[in-house]
Amino acid sequence: MSTEETILEKLNLHELDIKDIRPHRKRAYYRSSLQWLQSDAAKPTAYKYEDVKGYLEVFFNFAAIHDWPRAKKIFYLRIDPRTSH
Repeated sequence: MSTEETILEKLNLHELDIKDIRPHRKRAYYRSSLQWLQSDAAKPTAYKYEDVKGYLEVFFNFAAIHDWPRAKKIFYLRIDPRTSH
């Protein structure tokens, strides 16, 4: 299981579930979060702003729609700077 899959499992965030979320604005935030987590912008071995920007964007998205349990999981996500490039 990749790190991306692990994070998505911790957040219980699945693309198929997102399509049924209403209203559209809320669904857009979830889609954006999913895209950030699936992109190279979210690196589990980050220590610079550029490296953690994806996680900050995901946290912002969850906070914007008041999904505090998922925002909290992103906030407390452990990032290992020792293996960063």
